[in-house]
Amino acid sequence: MILAHETCYTAYLDAIHFKRVLNFGEGQLLPALGFEPLLGRNFTNDEAESGRNLVAILSDSFWRRQFAANPSIIESLIYLDGIKFQVIGVLPPRFLLMPRVDVLVPFVLNESQFRYARSAQNYDVYAELVQGVSFKQALAETQTVAARLRQQYPDADKDQDYALVSLRTELVGQIRPALLLLMAAVGVVLIIACANISIMLLARAAGRQRELAIRAALGASRRRIFQQLLSESLLLSFLGAALGLIIGMAVLRTLISIAPVNLPEVSQIGLSPPVLAFTIAIAVVAAVLFGCGPALQATSGRFWSALSTRGLTGSGQTTRIRAVLVVTESALALILTVAAALLLKSFLRLTAKNPGYSTERVLTFGVSLDPDHRQLNAATVLLQQIHEKLSAIPGVQATGASSNLPMERGGDLLFTIAGRPTPTDRATAPEALWRFVTPGYFQALGLHLLQGRWFSDIDGMESEPVVIVNRALTSKYFPGDNAMGQHLYIGGPFASTTHDIGEREIVGIIGDSLTVSLYESDPPTMYIPLSQLPPTIATKIGGVNMVVSAVEVETLRRPVSSALHDADSELAISHMRTVKQLIEDYIAPERFSFILLAVFGGLGVLLAEVGIYGVVTYTVEERRGEIGVRMACGARRSDIVLVVVGSGMKLVLLGLAIGFAFATLLIGRLVRGFIYGVSATDPVILTAVGLMFIFVALVAHLVPTLRAVRVDPAEVLRSE
Repeated sequence: MILAHETCYTAYLDAIHFKRVLNFGEGQLLPALGFEPLLGRNFTNDEAESGRNLVAILSDSFWRRQFAANPSIIESLIYLDGIKFQVIGVLPPRFLLMPRVDVLVPFVLNESQFRYARSAQNYDVYAELVQGVSFKQALAETQTVAARLRQQYPDADKDQDYALVSLRTELVGQIRPALLLLMAAVGVVLIIACANISIMLLARAAGRQRELAIRAALGASRRRIFQQLLSESLLLSFLGAALGLIIGMAVLRTLISIAPVNLPEVSQIGLSPPVLAFTIAIAVVAAVLFGCGPALQATSGRFWSALSTRGLTGSGQTTRIRAVLVVTESALALILTVAAALLLKSFLRLTAKNPGYSTERVLTFGVSLDPDHRQLNAATVLLQQIHEKLSAIPGVQATGASSNLPMERGGDLLFTIAGRPTPTDRATAPEALWRFVTPGYFQALGLHLLQGRWFSDIDGMESEPVVIVNRALTSKYFPGDNAMGQHLYIGGPFASTTHDIGEREIVGIIGDSLTVSLYESDPPTMYIPLSQLPPTIATKIGGVNMVVSAVEVETLRRPVSSALHDADSELAISHMRTVKQLIEDYIAPERFSFILLAVFGGLGVLLAEVGIYGVVTYTVEERRGEIGVRMACGARRSDIVLVVVGSGMKLVLLGLAIGFAFATLLIGRLVRGFIYGVSATDPVILTAVGLMFIFVALVAHLVPTLRAVRVDPAEVLRSE
């Protein structure tokens, strides 16, 4: 189980019906989750004590990426943020708990860290429920613990509550809707494909009426004929399943390469025995369900009547079954296509939106600060050296550093406004995101200044404390007033001493942008100069995020690395990428869902049109004699085409009407969480999909019909 609050509450958790409360420091977490290191060993209790035996366990991806999967890394020494650690193990590839974590180290809070951690509230607790205790019972007792903590720590926990979340929900909760949507799409495609098979089997069985009649005349029972037809259906189904597995193996690698990184066990996706068993089961079920109908239809009539006729005229029941199948697959294909079109429009709108800052010419990367540079003065000097080295690179236009990169939310802080009544509690106090930045950050990222000035080198510890805010903050907290020159007290009575940043003057206002999410403009945000951070916060900074703007960022990677090495040979650099790549990673789940759903939508339309084409072809063949008689009696080819195509298009239009009705009712619920800025009943999408489907269906009707009316009427009558 995952309990989303701080590790320092462990003593209280012991009173809840938990079998054990787990953390990395005691070495219990990995075994409890069923994981053992791939190489080396787990943490021990002694290694959990602060300052002793600094050890680390590497993730499998980090081990392979940085150390070429060298098994001799065990017992070797590595530096993390300038601190020496001994590698004692490597995690298995399927460690899902933290898929983006590269290194695990023991963690335990000492007294000073405990005080800071109470206000940080950014740790998770993992616990195992006692056998027989329900989730509801544990949740109720967790809420009781929360109430007790609010009484004991009124300053830090006054407005805090805690949630109990299952580990499965934590791992797959965010992608569960997307997977369910894709499973629904797969199911729709399967139904359409099975409907096509039924149509073809009905046509095949109708064409074999004379053969079946002869078999019956020679003594074959209806049961034996039914078994023969069903066995043929099973054989076709197994052959189709085998072909599908071969194609699936061919495209699986491509799907894995475009899958988002937050998809659990994406590297482990493959054709395992359960997948093979499921495929075989689906093949059997599909063969039985959609093969029994045609087999029963073929054996339900009077065989002797087939010996006296050509056997090309289908019964009314057969015609009705074909009509139902055409209507059904038309409706299902339309629903699938509408969903894919909505995702396409949403994706295009998302990628085309202007985020309010530069994306093409900005390079970002992380810089870890070792213990010698975590004091404010040392960090400021180091970052100034980095700025000078980077600015000397030809083509570099601006450089800066920040606590957060685009698409990272960061933390919130409460504040009060000078000259206004102090709020009575945290719930009514103004709140905003906060970031610390260095001079040049705004210019490097290309943010737009509406009023005031940017930060500069004069904004240091000895100068007047300042802050820059965004327009969202001024619109919410200074409606109708000029926010320039106003004073904010950040922290104050609503924050611990570690987050009491003090009173600051607003010296600049920037325009709204999308630095937190592409789906909506940033909430109220405050920017504070790094050089003016309180020491209690500055000492907690383990690293910064650099941004560098240049004419050609792709050619900067090697010069930037060299410049950083010149500034400090011990600097650790990570995740060097452009802002455009940051955004692409952010929309990767939407892109993955769209690609898969678009593929399934295209398959659905293709299969539906193949089915319609097959029905029309067989219907025209059934009516071949009728067409010949009509033409012999003087009917024009155009009239015959209108009759045949008109009767078939009525079924398609009926299917489209049903599909539109279900689309307007269901699509909104199915894709609501996957579309941005697009209505689930978008008239443009519905109209375009409907016209496209009508056009394709019309082509599927015209091709076999035009071929049929080209025959010589006399030849048709002689064959009759």
